[in-house]
Amino acid sequence: MGKDRNGTFHPGKGKPSGANKEEGLGAQATPPEKMNEYNEMTEKYTSGPDELAPNVHLLHPNRNTSKANTSRGYGTKTSGKPDHEKEQEDNARNRVPAAQTDAAPPEELHGVLTKDDFSQLASISGKYCVSIYIPTHESGEAVNELSDAVLFKNKLQEAEKLLQEKGLKQPDIAKLLGPGYALAYDNGFWRSQLAGLALFLAPGFSCFMRMPAAPPEQLVVNTLFQLSPLAPAMLTTESFYLLVISRHTAKLFKGDASGMNEIKVAGLPDSTTTNRPEDPGIASGDTNYQGIGGASNNNSAAYLKAIDDILFREVLHNENIPLVLAGPEELTALYRSVTAYAQLYPEAVTGNREYEDIQALCRQARTLLQPYFNGELQKVKERYANQSATGLTSSIVADVIPAAHYGQVDTLFVANNTQTWGTFDEMNNTLRVDDDMTGDNEDLLNKAVIKTITNGGQVFTLEREEMPADSPVAALMRY
Repeated sequence: MGKDRNGTFHPGKGKPSGANKEEGLGAQATPPEKMNEYNEMTEKYTSGPDELAPNVHLLHPNRNTSKANTSRGYGTKTSGKPDHEKEQEDNARNRVPAAQTDAAPPEELHGVLTKDDFSQLASISGKYCVSIYIPTHESGEAVNELSDAVLFKNKLQEAEKLLQEKGLKQPDIAKLLGPGYALAYDNGFWRSQLAGLALFLAPGFSCFMRMPAAPPEQLVVNTLFQLSPLAPAMLTTESFYLLVISRHTAKLFKGDASGMNEIKVAGLPDSTTTNRPEDPGIASGDTNYQGIGGASNNNSAAYLKAIDDILFREVLHNENIPLVLAGPEELTALYRSVTAYAQLYPEAVTGNREYEDIQALCRQARTLLQPYFNGELQKVKERYANQSATGLTSSIVADVIPAAHYGQVDTLFVANNTQTWGTFDEMNNTLRVDDDMTGDNEDLLNKAVIKTITNGGQVFTLEREEMPADSPVAALMRY
């Protein structure tokens, strides 16, 4: 093997790195730093000159390179689609029975879950109640790659195994899970999610809901739906108003746990008209109120006062929930000085928000309001602490579970993503706590949540470190 004056090795004729080629006719000179690597490869894959090592498998030169596509039913022509889309088609063709993909999708429960909705879910019982919770994404790479759909399908496949273990026949499993698979393979559905998704399936029943807060990933197949994860986000009275103001427009929105919607109020200026606020306190010939523009501070205050008068007269006079302002800082400060509404929130979403996405504004407003909404939780935790020396509190499972069944619980605290398995005989007042889920028990904490809410109590689902006692459950009693 020769080496030139620059230190570069040149293979001799007939050697593997330049077989049958003269230098300058396509063979590359071998860099010195690559020699050790090439020598190791030669020792690993050959056992002599022109002889492969015994452990090297040589593909037949006439092999069918499109065999994988043919075996999947595509023929010899490739689809030209990205791998993840072909994988989804593979799954649809090979793993999902027609009884599932042809099923009607489940009904959607929109908005904040009402007590009636909750009671309907709680009333369904049987051996095969399937509850699935997953976190989802509103945008980004996870949406483009349908990652949430993949996770959802995995949960459905896990549910299928659990149903088989419970003795359900395959045709009945396909029928039960069919509405879930109808969602799983609807790509458009996965591009319009919030932070979480809940699915409830039982024989003859199916529904789902998009959740504004991400739940812990969870699958439960039991005699009741797993409803405790709904308590923090869905059974909420956390509603508020948002007023978006600019120099020429004013728009009122009402938000809650499910999102935010515009409330049309007659007389407010909008981007399609230059009409002034239709308020009787403003003279009809005064054009300064068509918008603020370059008007004086006095005119600006009068313009905003007219808007506030309209809102108070048409909407806010009977309300007692927070109103958050969104707009340029000078306008929100001026509005604060003229408003008659007592529940105007002290902080605002500042900046030009006239054209911002409404749901993004909703999230910003809820972030501002979180200390306000957390106030109720802090109050009941203080009540628990103040009454901990009395008989009106308990963090003992054997006390709380019966109390929830008999309507004694006013406020229930439950540790997030926690189960306690067992049975409670309400007629005989007998409680059994088990180590794990079996074929004949249920999640006692989930049942306590259901009983407390349906009996008119309130429930807080907290992280374990936020619980008022070192226990998965605690309760403030009515008596």
